Amino acid sequence: MHSDPQIPDWMERIHSGKATPGEVDRLRRHPGVDPSQLEEELRLNRLLETLPPVSVPSNLASRVLDAIHLEAQQTRRRHRRDGWLSWIAWRPAWASVAVACLALVGWRIQSTHRTTLARSVLIVSEATAVPGMEALVDFEAIQWLESRPEPGDLELMAALSSP
Repeated sequence: MHSDPQIPDWMERIHSGKATPGEVDRLRRHPGVDPSQLEEELRLNRLLETLPPVSVPSNLASRVLDAIHLEAQQTRRRHRRDGWLSWIAWRPAWASVAVACLALVGWRIQSTHRTTLARSVLIVSEATAVPGMEALVDFEAIQWLESRPEPGDLELMAALSSP
């Protein structure tokens, strides 16, 4: 207990309840102590002793500090939630931006697919070039287009077909 300059040491000793009966007798005989004030303090102590003990936990200070800390956390959460709510207020705008991005990506994929398809068609059309009508007029060119069996093919086919 810190001593208060306004309260004499003897009074602090009585307030704390640490004064022994011998000390109380010495204080009654001491010339610097007002006997009426001493008796009043002793009566107050006796009256306080008759009161039932207060159910204050031994960790009251830590509970108070925890409550203050909890209130500060709740305030921070409230601020975060308010920030979240402002973001939710912008939700339609964010959804529009997301839909626009998806549409742009879809258009780009479709454009790439069409370009790839056009290139494939160009490559296939160059590889399978059909001779013009002038070449078909020539009988020899038509003869070359016919499929002619090789000399051993007919015998091989006949051998495979017989059981």
